[in-house]
Amino acid sequence: MYNLIRKDFLVQRNIFLFGFLYTVFAAFFFKEMVPGGGAIYMVAPYATVYLLVMYACGFDDKNKAEIILNSLPITRAELVIAKYVSAIGFMAVAILFSMLIGAIGIFTGFPEIERFISLDDVLIVLISGLFLVSVFYPLYFKFGMEKMRFVNMALFMVLFFAPNLITSFAAENPESKVVKVVLSILNETNASLLKAGSLIAVIIIYLLSLFISIKIYRNKEL
Repeated sequence: MYNLIRKDFLVQRNIFLFGFLYTVFAAFFFKEMVPGGGAIYMVAPYATVYLLVMYACGFDDKNKAEIILNSLPITRAELVIAKYVSAIGFMAVAILFSMLIGAIGIFTGFPEIERFISLDDVLIVLISGLFLVSVFYPLYFKFGMEKMRFVNMALFMVLFFAPNLITSFAAENPESKVVKVVLSILNETNASLLKAGSLIAVIIIYLLSLFISIKIYRNKEL
């Protein structure tokens, strides 16, 4: 399985460079969208994870890698698990990129960064990244990359813009019953407990997605 994960990293050396440069880009152009360092520490890592996951799957699909891999003494469950583990590795790389660019910006002033990365930033990247792959991989193993192209972009856009849309809706509709209930729960729940609960919930979703993908891929005809 180690070699399967290693493959997903080795085939994307150029994409890693693009992800690094994109992090610099985000520090300049998205800082007004998510002030206080959020662009470089949350937006950029999420986008980088998306790119790495999509490119790894796209490479396998383009080169018919699954046909070759399924001819080797590797179980289909191992192939699926490797993809899910690779995604966690991609998140770590994306977070490291943002930490590095953030540190450079703070010490040199280029790009202009206001603060170091925080635990909340890392938590948001993990939650959004895990949820992204949890939705994407079952569909990918069911339909393949070719049929997923438009779904991929829609999924990225939904998760990318959803927080701002939800915040705007709440601000514009303070009297909405749904908004009142959600705000009441948020106000009455300890912040640390809420964060831990969100992380645990997305980990459960991630594991359920893994089992679903394994079942789908085991029954798939190549």
